[in-house]
Amino acid sequence: MKKRLRKKLHLKEYTEYGVDINLKILSYMGHEEFDKFIEEGFIEEFVEGNGLYCGGGWALETKSAGLFIETGRELAKAENIAKKIKVWLEGKEMRYELKTAIRDAFCPDRILK
Repeated sequence: MKKRLRKKLHLKEYTEYGVDINLKILSYMGHEEFDKFIEEGFIEEFVEGNGLYCGGGWALETKSAGLFIETGRELAKAENIAKKIKVWLEGKEMRYELKTAIRDAFCPDRILK
């Protein structure tokens, strides 16, 4: 496959990776606290603090969030960010369920790890 087509289709050296996050807070937390934790804590402190971008949403009723953090073209960086998320949450001293998966940003059906 030619380089131009690989670039257009985001394949091989042009694949962009990201971390798919499903987070559910099990500790007691009010709606306002959860909203503040996601917006100011996770998004501003962790995501933007590491120079990353994310998209997704969260539900106040179930205290759960589904986010995708774009990490660029390096698979090792995506793996490192997935580990950093776990470490960052462990420092918050709360009970939670976290599922992370490294995906291709342009072909979300392709789970890489």
